[in-house]
Amino acid sequence: MVLPQFDMCINNAWLLHRRDGKKTSLKDFRFELFDGLSKSNRIGTNQNVTDDIGENLKIHKPVSVRPTDSVRFDNTGHLPEAAEYVASKEGGTLIKLNDFTYNLSSQNGPKSKWQCSTHAAHGCHAVLYTFNNVIVGLKDLHNHAAPT
Repeated sequence: MVLPQFDMCINNAWLLHRRDGKKTSLKDFRFELFDGLSKSNRIGTNQNVTDDIGENLKIHKPVSVRPTDSVRFDNTGHLPEAAEYVASKEGGTLIKLNDFTYNLSSQNGPKSKWQCSTHAAHGCHAVLYTFNNVIVGLKDLHNHAAPT
């Protein structure tokens, strides 16, 4: 499964090479690529790839909170959660998660963005993201307690 994708990458690189005006056959391009990769000695080198990045571009603190060791090693904490769909009073669809409900904000194909349904108008920044009806992201930034 990996080899056909690698082959496609080589073909795309060759097409870009030809677009730049270099007339090389695909066979010769593959040999040049193999020769260049075999002479590069990149395998086994322990060079730090962040050495070339300027100090102002490095990430100094994480953007999101890192999970605890108990979550990291429980073999299930990293899996996406299945969305529980409930009907709203008006007949629309809501997602219920951790006693909070979210209504559909925007949708683009299989990707959907859901916002806190109870306090979104009051500045609640809680957002939920789904892909093919599976929760793939959650910004649990509620500015209120869960409704009772």
